[in-house]
Amino acid sequence: MIIGPGWPLPNFLILGAQKSGTTWLAYVLRCHPGVFVPREKELHYFTRHFERGAQWYLSHFAKARGAVSIGEATPNYLAANYPEYRQTPRRIRAMLPEARFVVILREPVSRALSAYMHHVMRGRFSQPGSVESHFEEMLVSPVSKAGVLEFGLYAAQLDAYFELFDRRQFLILSYERDLCGNPARMAARVLQFIGAPEGMPGTEWSGRPNAGAKSRLAVKVGATLSGVLRHEETRVRWGSVIQRGCRFLERVVHAPPLALPTETKSRIDAFYRQDRIRLRQLLGADAPPWARDDETGLPTAHVSEQTADGLVQPAGDRNATEPSRRPAPVSCPKTR
Repeated sequence: MIIGPGWPLPNFLILGAQKSGTTWLAYVLRCHPGVFVPREKELHYFTRHFERGAQWYLSHFAKARGAVSIGEATPNYLAANYPEYRQTPRRIRAMLPEARFVVILREPVSRALSAYMHHVMRGRFSQPGSVESHFEEMLVSPVSKAGVLEFGLYAAQLDAYFELFDRRQFLILSYERDLCGNPARMAARVLQFIGAPEGMPGTEWSGRPNAGAKSRLAVKVGATLSGVLRHEETRVRWGSVIQRGCRFLERVVHAPPLALPTETKSRIDAFYRQDRIRLRQLLGADAPPWARDDETGLPTAHVSEQTADGLVQPAGDRNATEPSRRPAPVSCPKTR
């Protein structure tokens, strides 16, 4: 493998999940003097741009000389179960076998709805139809549009990575419990896990820069505006502008957040049920609270525990399942 003179290799990656606060985390890490994260988030080298070669990828880290922790955030990397991205873990293994990986898991139904809104703003759901009809169509399709559903099958994704990497290379976090519950503590854990020097970056913990539009009004306006744009590249380029406009409109008219009908939400939830069971088997006590909602009666196999520094340590099998419990309501960092 030919690389540029003196170009450092990344030693950590934020793998995902998509729509789970990875942009916020990359922003926070970039503010730390001992951490280098490229200004261009989501390089997509191991997924969409692998043919551009290692020199192209590593050129993004040419200015990282002197940084202790060097990494990037591309949330699509986690989606190793998606047909287009199944080679991602092996590609990462070939270049970065000793890297550490940060994973933020968000309750999959809310993540799917957030991803849907994201893609609406980029013209991928500009065809006529309601939110409910779009989800019903995706539920019966072999692969959902833009991976809206598949990107929330976390156990299938982690299985693919755990086959190739030591589990101690992963820090598994919960969007609801960690980012929404205590973002400063979460950032401190990540910094410790990636080996950054002590000290917290001087940043505003209450702000998260990539808040998305959330109302049914935004779906209609976003789909209409992006539908006017003919070319996919133009839609993607203008997507963030459309999204900011929809957020402004939501604030002006006080549009309520989009809520799916109970029946549709239940069907989406059922889509994820078996994966949640497997996720609890993989992570045990470290599984996010929403992954413990199902009372399955299954033993938890290959349980792991995270130490204070975030390393995952194997533990013995546990034959008793944890009682079903629903996470307490949380309030995410104030958006802007």
